[in-house]
Amino acid sequence: MSERIAYTFYESPWSELLIATSARGLCLVQFDTSLARARAKLATPWHSAQWVESRRENRAVLAALRDYFRGKRQHFHLPLDLRGTPFQLAVWRALRCIPYGETRSYKQLARAAGQPRAFRAVGMACHANRVPIIVPCHRVLGSDSSLVGFGGGLTLKRQLLAHEQ
Repeated sequence: MSERIAYTFYESPWSELLIATSARGLCLVQFDTSLARARAKLATPWHSAQWVESRRENRAVLAALRDYFRGKRQHFHLPLDLRGTPFQLAVWRALRCIPYGETRSYKQLARAAGQPRAFRAVGMACHANRVPIIVPCHRVLGSDSSLVGFGGGLTLKRQLLAHEQ
């Protein structure tokens, strides 16, 4: 039997988001995308998943995002379905420890993930993050504090960081 993915769309202040959850938890937050592109992004761990549109099953995620964008939420306590390598999982845990309104460099994040010289691999793990905002990869900057790499684009990264100030 194939896994079931419940998805819905959410209009954030800057971008439409596609939200998707599995039985284990939130598995995808995708910026300005079609359902086909979102399914392709999840293709590896969810090869034959059945996708069903459901706002009801994503109600908690939608409420948390609504509160975040209204400035009423700084932390997310949602069940997550994060699937990746042990190193990716370590990076994603370290990302979740970056406080709201603060940033870290890729080098600092590599240190926090237990691999102090692996800052390029940290960048790849951030790129593989399927639940941005919730796992806040937008809070990671270059070593010179420059805005670099973000799946939603640098304009959106700048907007999210400004929102958290």
